[in-house]
Amino acid sequence: MMKVLLLHNEDVPWRGPWASIDWELIIDLGFAAPSTYKMWSERCGTPVRSIHEFAGDGQSYASIPGILDVGRDRLVDRTGLDWWEIIGVVKYHELRAFYLLKCLTRELGSNAVYHATRGNSYTELLSGLMGRPIPSFQAVPGFLERWTRSLRSAVKLSPANAFEIACDKWDPDYSVRRHFAKAQRASVDAPTVLLPSAYSNVSRLLLQYAADLPEKQFLLAATRRSGASAELPGNVRQAFLSSYAQPADVLHGEEKDLRSRWAWFEKTVLTETEELRASRAAGVWQDFPVHLQTGLRLRDAWHTLLKEEPITAVLCADDLNYYTRIPLILAARMGLNAVYCYHGALDGGLLFKKAYAGSYLVKTEMEREYLLRGSKIDPELVEIGAPSSFISRLRRDRQECGRDIVFFSQKYEVMGGRTAEIYRDVMPNVCALATGTGRRVMVKLHPFENVRDRERVLRSVLSEQQISLVKITAEPSLEQVLTNAWCGIGVDSSVASECRSAGVPYFLCGWLDHSGFGYSRQLARFGMGRMLDSPSELDAIPEMIADWNAWAQPPQVSEPIDSRVLERMLFGTSEVSVKQCAS
Repeated sequence: MMKVLLLHNEDVPWRGPWASIDWELIIDLGFAAPSTYKMWSERCGTPVRSIHEFAGDGQSYASIPGILDVGRDRLVDRTGLDWWEIIGVVKYHELRAFYLLKCLTRELGSNAVYHATRGNSYTELLSGLMGRPIPSFQAVPGFLERWTRSLRSAVKLSPANAFEIACDKWDPDYSVRRHFAKAQRASVDAPTVLLPSAYSNVSRLLLQYAADLPEKQFLLAATRRSGASAELPGNVRQAFLSSYAQPADVLHGEEKDLRSRWAWFEKTVLTETEELRASRAAGVWQDFPVHLQTGLRLRDAWHTLLKEEPITAVLCADDLNYYTRIPLILAARMGLNAVYCYHGALDGGLLFKKAYAGSYLVKTEMEREYLLRGSKIDPELVEIGAPSSFISRLRRDRQECGRDIVFFSQKYEVMGGRTAEIYRDVMPNVCALATGTGRRVMVKLHPFENVRDRERVLRSVLSEQQISLVKITAEPSLEQVLTNAWCGIGVDSSVASECRSAGVPYFLCGWLDHSGFGYSRQLARFGMGRMLDSPSELDAIPEMIADWNAWAQPPQVSEPIDSRVLERMLFGTSEVSVKQCAS
C-alpha cells in the first residue's frame, strides 16, 4: 500500500498535522520550480512532485472535447446556441484536471491510498473518479473561513478589479446596471463592426484593427468597465452592453424550459461516461443553472444590440469568455461576418473550443501554425495580418541601451502556481544580473495582479539591498515599459512577440512553464525569445544579448494587414438587411 499526500497549493509538507506521517509520495496540486521540489524532497525525505508534470504538450487540454462531445446539441435554445458547449468550455480547468488525475492514478496503480491536506476541486474530482471519498486533514471551510479567505483575496486586487469582480458576481446579467445605462446606447447610423470586449488588452487589439480602416465605423461594446477605453480612434464609438440589457420577463418561459431540460440532462447525460459521472459527483456542474440564466440574458442583450444597431460584422478577440463569445456565435447564425482574432500571441483555447467564426485573423506565421496545429479550422479561412500600429509603434521609440531588466509577472495563482516560490527561484538571479550590469529590475504586473501583494512577496524572497534594485509597475502602457527595456524575462507570456517587434531581447524561463499549452516552446521555435532551462542561465544574458543577432533572426515578426483584405473580411459580402435570427 502506497501512502500519497495531495498537497494543497496553500500548504507546505512540513507544517500541518500531515507532517508527522511518513509518506511515500507527496503530490503538489499547485506548481513551482524544479529546484523547489528538490529542496522539499530533501527536507522531507520523501519525493515531492507536481500534478502538472502530467500536462504534456497540449494533451491535457485536447482531452476536453471528448468529454463534452456526449452532451452536444441537447441543450439548444431558440436562437440555435448550444448552452452545454458554451458553459462546458468555461469548466476547462476542472475538465483538464481529469486528465492529470487519470495520468497520476494510472502511474501509481491501484495500491495507492490518497490523503489530502484539505478538500479542494482536485480531491473532489479524484473522489468521483475512484468512487470513494478522499480523506483530508482539514475540514471543509465554514462560512467564516470562506469569508476571511475571500477578503484576503480581495485585498490582493486593485480597487477597480475588486469592483469589477463584485459586479460580475452580484449583477452578472445587468439586472441592476441596465437601469442606469439605457440612455447610453451608441445609436450609430452607418454599417458598423461590433467589437465586444471585457478587458483592456482585448480592446487594445480591436481598436488597433479599427484604426486601420479610418473611413469605416466601429462600435466598442464593453461588458465591464475594464473593457472600455479612454482613447478611441475617431471612427469608433463606445457603449456598455448593460445599456442593451432586457428585463428578465422577456424570456417568455424559455429559461424555465431550458432549466427543465437541464434537470433531465443532469440525471441522464451526466451518467453516460466516467468523466461526466465523476464531474457530477464532484459538483462541477452545480452552478450550471446560474450560468444558463446569466447567458440567456446576455444573449438577449447582444441580440438587441445586433438588431437595433446597423451591425455588419463582429470582430471578436476573446471567445473563451462567454460574455464576448455569444455575439460571435450570434453573428455567424445571423448571416453577419463573424471574424476572430486572438488578443495574445497564441490561443491555447483552440485545443478545446468549438470554432464558430467564418474567418480568422492572425498576427504572425507563428500564430497561424499554432492555430492550424491545435484545431480543425480550414487554412483557407485564416489571414495573416497584424494592425499597422502593432508593428510600428513600439520600434519607433525604442532605446537600444535601455536601463531596465523587465520581468513580466503573471497571475500564477490562477493555475495553482506558488508565486512566492516562483519569485524565489527567479528574482535573486535577476537582481544579481542588474547589479552586474548596472541596471535596475522592473517587475511589470499583469492587470489582475496587485502592487501591494507583489511587494509583500518580493520582500519575503529578497534582501533589502536586492529590493532597492526593484521597481514594480502596474502601468498598462506596454509601449512605455519597452521603451526603457534592455531585455525582457518571463515564463510563457504573449508579450514575447511584442518584445521581439520592439527589438527587445526576450528570455523564456522554460523550467517554469506548467501551462500545458506549449506556449514557450512555440515562442522559442519561432525566435520570439530564447529558451532558458534553469535560473543559472540568467547569468549569461549579457553574453546572449551580445550574440543576439547571430541566433535571433526569425522571419518578419508581424506582417501588416492589407487594409483591402481587412475591409473585405468585415464589410464584404454580408448585408445588414439579411439579418435573420429567431425572436
